[in-house]
Amino acid sequence: MQNQNLYTLGDMTFLRRDPLYKREKPYLVLLPNTADVDPSIPRHNLQFEKHQVELTDIRGRENEYRIDECGFQYICHRTAVRVLLGLQGDGPTLPDVHEYKVETERTLKSFFNAVRVVCYDFRIRENVEYYRSEIDLNDPLLREGPAQGAHTDVTARSGPEMIRHRLGEEDFRTYRNPTYRFRIVNTWRPLNDICQENPLSLCDYRSVDPQDLTAADRVTPERAGEVYYIHHNRNQKWHWLRNQRSDELTVFVLYDDQPGNQAKCRWEDLYVRSRWQGPFMKKLPDISFGSAQDPVLSLETKSHWLDFVKKLEKIRRDLVVLNARLKYLSLYHSYDDEIKLALLEIFTSLIRFWVASVKWMRSNPLGQVAQGSKSDSKFLKLFEEVEAAMEHFEKLSTAIDPSYHDRIERMDHEKRMRQAEFANNVGVSDDLVVYPVHMLPSAHHSAVFHGRTESLTLIGTHLDGNRDSLRSVLVHGLGGVGKTQTALQYAHRNSSKYDAIFWIQSETFLSINASITKIARGLRLPGSMRDGADEQNLAAFQSWQQAAKRNGRQWLMIFDNVEKLEDILPNYVPTTNGSIIITSRYPDCGLQTSFPLALKPFKVEEGAQLLKQYLKYPSTQLVDVGNDERALKSLSERVDGLPLGLRAIAGLMNARKSMTASKFMGLYDKGSRKLLKSSARVVDYDPDTSRVIGKEHVLDRIWHMSFDLLEDQVELDDTPKPRLLLGMCALLCPDGIPLSLLGQTSDHSALSNEAPSPFGDEVDLDSATVALTQMALIDCDDSRITIHRLVQDAYIYYHLDSQRYEELENALNTSVSLLFHSFPRQINGRPMHDNWKQCNNLIQHAKWLADRCAEIRSIIPKFHPPPDTTELLKSCAWFLFEMADHRTAIHVLEISKELCLDQKSELYAHLLNTNGCCAFELNDLTTCRQDWEKALAIREIWAKRGVPGAEEELANQLNNFGNLESGEGRYDSALEFFGRAKKIRLRLGKEAIVPLGVSHMTTGRAYFLKGMHAEALQHYKSAENIFLDHFGVNGHFMAHLNYAYGNLNYAQGDTGPAKSFYTLAQKILEEDTPYHLLLAACNYKLACLEAAENKSDAALVILEKALAIAEFRDASGDIARILKKKAAILFNGNEEERARAQILTTDAEKFLAKQRNLVMSLEEDGEDEWNLWVCPYWSISD
Repeated sequence: MQNQNLYTLGDMTFLRRDPLYKREKPYLVLLPNTADVDPSIPRHNLQFEKHQVELTDIRGRENEYRIDECGFQYICHRTAVRVLLGLQGDGPTLPDVHEYKVETERTLKSFFNAVRVVCYDFRIRENVEYYRSEIDLNDPLLREGPAQGAHTDVTARSGPEMIRHRLGEEDFRTYRNPTYRFRIVNTWRPLNDICQENPLSLCDYRSVDPQDLTAADRVTPERAGEVYYIHHNRNQKWHWLRNQRSDELTVFVLYDDQPGNQAKCRWEDLYVRSRWQGPFMKKLPDISFGSAQDPVLSLETKSHWLDFVKKLEKIRRDLVVLNARLKYLSLYHSYDDEIKLALLEIFTSLIRFWVASVKWMRSNPLGQVAQGSKSDSKFLKLFEEVEAAMEHFEKLSTAIDPSYHDRIERMDHEKRMRQAEFANNVGVSDDLVVYPVHMLPSAHHSAVFHGRTESLTLIGTHLDGNRDSLRSVLVHGLGGVGKTQTALQYAHRNSSKYDAIFWIQSETFLSINASITKIARGLRLPGSMRDGADEQNLAAFQSWQQAAKRNGRQWLMIFDNVEKLEDILPNYVPTTNGSIIITSRYPDCGLQTSFPLALKPFKVEEGAQLLKQYLKYPSTQLVDVGNDERALKSLSERVDGLPLGLRAIAGLMNARKSMTASKFMGLYDKGSRKLLKSSARVVDYDPDTSRVIGKEHVLDRIWHMSFDLLEDQVELDDTPKPRLLLGMCALLCPDGIPLSLLGQTSDHSALSNEAPSPFGDEVDLDSATVALTQMALIDCDDSRITIHRLVQDAYIYYHLDSQRYEELENALNTSVSLLFHSFPRQINGRPMHDNWKQCNNLIQHAKWLADRCAEIRSIIPKFHPPPDTTELLKSCAWFLFEMADHRTAIHVLEISKELCLDQKSELYAHLLNTNGCCAFELNDLTTCRQDWEKALAIREIWAKRGVPGAEEELANQLNNFGNLESGEGRYDSALEFFGRAKKIRLRLGKEAIVPLGVSHMTTGRAYFLKGMHAEALQHYKSAENIFLDHFGVNGHFMAHLNYAYGNLNYAQGDTGPAKSFYTLAQKILEEDTPYHLLLAACNYKLACLEAAENKSDAALVILEKALAIAEFRDASGDIARILKKKAAILFNGNEEERARAQILTTDAEKFLAKQRNLVMSLEEDGEDEWNLWVCPYWSISD
C-alpha cells in the first residue's frame, strides 16, 4: 500500500560551519581518564547545531531504494540470535555476539555475492546518554547512547587504512590489486519489535555537496582514525522507514574503493540501538581502470617509480594553477589571513613530502628496493596531505570567488559556440544531398530481434521531444546485452522520421574519423573523396549540420561503443538541434542532457523465446516440447539472458541440427570447463560483467565449446581456415575488417600490392567466413567482417590459458604479414602524403593490432611478435604524425619502442625521431631533445658504416635538430645543423630533393630570427622553386613557406604583403587540413595585423577562428596565447571590455598551467613572451 504521509519534519544535529575549522581540524578523543592524556586539552572541538529537516518516509516504497543507486537498502532478514531482540535476560554473551557476526557475514556474502566478508565490530546503542571516557570501548558487549551529529564513520582517506588494519598486512597485500573491490558497510536493525523512537535516518548521497563534508580526527584506545561530519544544506534528501521492524535490516555503504557512478560514501544520522559494521571484498569480473581511488603509491618497481613521478608532475601543475588563482584572489584583501593560512598548510605539507622523498630515494636507489617496502603508506599519506591542502585552498578560493565555476561553464559554452561558428564559416550546403540518407551498418543488423519494446519506446519518447533542441539517449549495460542491436533496431523502425541517420564507430579517434569521412562521402560533400581528408570532412560535416538546421532537416546520429565521453565531446557532438543515441558499457558516458537507459539482460522466459527464434531446425531440435522447452530456459539462465550468449548457443545447436535441446543441455553441462584464470587484462572489454578471476565467466563455456568445435572440424576436414580467420579477426579492429585485406580479389581497395593471402583462394575464404557466421562468431556483409569484442577477448584468453601459443602466434604472424605488405612504407623520412588514402583504410587495424601485442606481452613477458610488427608500426606512427594525431602516434610509438629488440638500430632511431617530432609540435622541447639526441647518436653510427639509406636519415635528424636549436634561440648552432643536412641532401640528388627544399626553408627561418632578412629571403626562394616544381601552388609545404614569407614581410613593416602571404597559407590549410595548428597561427598573425590597424572587431573575429582550432587540438599553449591577445585588445576598450579582458587573462593562466614541461610567469606581457608558449614552427616573433 502506498504511503500517504510521505514527508515529516524532524530535528537533526549537524556540524556548525565554524571559522575555527579553517585553522584547526575537528577532532574527538575517546580515551579513558586513566590514559596518559593532558587533562588540560579538550576532548573535542566539535561544535554542533540543530536544524529542522524534511524527511521522506519510504514505507511502502522500500524496493525503490537500491544500495547501488542511493547508497542504502532495506532487506528482509530475521536473526536467529533471539537473545538480542528486546535485550532479553542479561543481554547477549560473547558467544552470542560471535554468532551474530557470523550470521551477518553470511547474510552480506549472499547479498553482495562477495568473496569474503569480515565483521570486525559490534555495537549496541540505547536511548540513554553515556560518558565514553568512563567506559571500556574495547568491550564487545558495551552499550552506548546515540552518536551525536550527522556523520559517516569512514572517509576517503581513512577507508584504505582501516581495511589494511582490519585485514592484516599479509591479507591486505593479497587482495590489494584492482581485481578485488573493497567496500565498508554498516548494518542496523531495531532490537525491539518496532522502532518508534529515534529511528535511523539516511541521506541519499547524490544530494550531498562535497563541500558539506568536513573530515575530523577520531582517537580511540585502539587507533587514530578519521570520520566525516556533515554540515546542513537544505538540498540534502533525508529518508527514514516508519515503524521499522527487527526483521527489516538496513544495509548502507560507508566506503567503496571502486564506486564508478555509485556512491563512495553515504552519510547517516545515527540514533541506533544496535549495529555492526565490516569490510567485505568482492572480486570484480574485470578491472575498472577509471576507479576514483588513487593507486597506492608503491616504489617497489620501475613502474611504481613512474607513478611517483606522475604525482610530482601533478603537484607541479597544481602549483602553477595555485599561482594563477593567487593573482586573482589578491584583489580580495579582506581574506588575506585565510589565504595565508591556506598557503601555509600547502607548503608545510609540501616540505614534509619533499624531505621524505629525498631521504627515501637516497636510501633506496632505483632497482634496489626491497620487496614489501613499508614506505608506501607514508608516501601516500604525505601526498594525500598535499592534495588535501590544495583542495582546501580550492574550496576557499571558490568561496571567495563564487563565479569561478561559472566561468568554467561559460568557457565551455563559448567553446561550443565557436565550434558552431567555425563550421558555419566552412559554407557547406545540403543542396546536393539526395535525401533520405540512412547510413547504417548491415553487418551488425540481425534478422532476429526480440523484445526490448519498452526500451525502444523510451528511446522514441525522449528523441521525439522538442525538435528545436539537441536530444540524446545513453543506452548502457553489460557487454553482450544488445546495446548496438537495440540502437540499430530503433533506427530501422523509425527511419521514416529522419532525413538522415548516421552511424559512428566510437571506440577510438581513428574509428570516429573514419566514420565521419564515410558520412561526408555519403552526403556527397565537397572534397570528401580526396585522400587523407579526414579533417576537411569533419569540418564539412559540421557545416552540413548548420545547413540542415536552417533547412529543417531531421537527423539521428548514433555513437556506438563509446569508451570515454571526452572521446566524442566536444569535438564530435553537434551544437545544432537533432537526435543522438550513445551506446556504452559505462553509465557515465552520456551528455549532460542524456536520458540514461540501462539495458538489462533478458529474463529467463524472454531469453528462451529469443533462443527459440535463433534455432534453424526446430523440427528436430524441439521434439519433446516439455523437456526441450525447459532446456531452453535452463540455457537462457546459464548465460544470464545475454543476447550475445543466446546467439552463440544457437550457433552451437544449429551445428548439431539433429540434436534436441534437452540433449544439448546435457552436453553443455558436461562440456569444457577450461576457465579464464589470467591476471587483469590490459584491454578491458567488459568491465561490468559478473566475471570473477579464477572462476567461470558466464559466457566462457559457450566460447570454449565453439572453439573446441572448430578444432574438431580441423581434425575431421583438415581445414584450419576458419580458426585462422577467427584468430585474425580477434587481432584486428572489430568493426569493419575488409575482405580485400584477407584476400578477396574482387576488391583491392585496401591493398597497396599483392599481399600473400593465407586462404589460398576466395573459395576457402568464403567457406571460412560462412562457417564462422553460422556459429554466430562473426557477422559479414559483401565487403567487411565484424566481430564482437567479447568474442575477440575470449579467443585470445582461451589460447593463452590453454597455452595454445602456436595457433595464436600463427594468427598474429599472418595478420602482421598482411598489414605489413598492405600499409604504405615510410622510407627514409620522406612524406607519405601520396598514400594517405591507403593509410586511412588500414590505420585502425594496425593500431588495434599494436594494442593486442602489448596486451599479450603484458601477460607473457617473453612474447615477441614477428620483426615486421615494429616496421609496420614505424610507418603507422609517422602517418599519424603527419595527420597531426599526436596522441595516437605517441601511444603507438610507446608500444613500438617496447617491441623493438635492438635499441641501437636504425629502426629504433626512427621511432625516437618520430616521438621527438610529436613532442616538438606539442612544444614539449625537453622530451624532444632527449629523443633526438639519442636518435642522432644512433644515426651517426649507421651513416659511418655506409648502410643504405642511413645517410638520408642522418640528414633528416640533423635538420630536425636544427629546428630544435632554432626554437630555443641558438641560431648559429641551428645553421650549423642545417648546413650539414643540406650537404648530405645535395650529395643524394633527386632522391632527397624535397627534403632539400625543407632544409632551405628552415635555414631561412633561422636567418630570419637572427635578423638577417636578405639571407632568409634567398633560402625561401630556393625552397619555393623546389616546392612549386613538385607540389604546385597549393601544396602543403607551400602553406608553411607562405607563412614564413608573411613573417618576413611583417618584420620589415610591409603589412600588405604580409597579410597576402598569411591569407595564401590560410586558404591552402583550410582546403587541406582545416584543424592544423599552423592555420591557427595564420589566423593569429592576421588578427595581429588587424589589431595594429585599430580594427579591433575584425581582429577579435579572426582570433575566435584561431581559438576554435587550438581548442580542437587541445593545444594549451596556443589557447593561452590567443586568449592573451584577445585580452590585450580588450584592455584598450571600455570598462565592460576591460573587465572581460581580466577574465580572459585568468582563463589564459588556466590553460598555460596545463602546458607540459613549461612553467613560466605571465607577468611579462608581450608577443615575445607569448610566443614561447607554442610550437617553435609557428611562434615566430613579430
